Amino acid sequence: MSDADSVTQTFNNIREWNEFGDRLSAILKEVKDRTGEAPLYVDEDGEFFVHPDVSQKLNEAGNEGPLEFLKFMQRNGMSE
Repeated sequence: MSDADSVTQTFNNIREWNEFGDRLSAILKEVKDRTGEAPLYVDEDGEFFVHPDVSQKLNEAGNEGPLEFLKFMQRNGMSE
């Protein structure tokens, strides 16, 4: 793989990752707007809790990317 191909692949990965984050954000906002409840809660120990509607949405076909993004956040303690 050439350097140019490597850079292109890196940018494609970043773009895809950003799309996953944007989709996760949209799901969280949708649930919050509809239910009026917190869609995601992170306790002081960094443990994540998701609203059941968020969990259901993330388990739908096509939402594998946003689900992986949330799992990445959990693994890396990204609560804010």
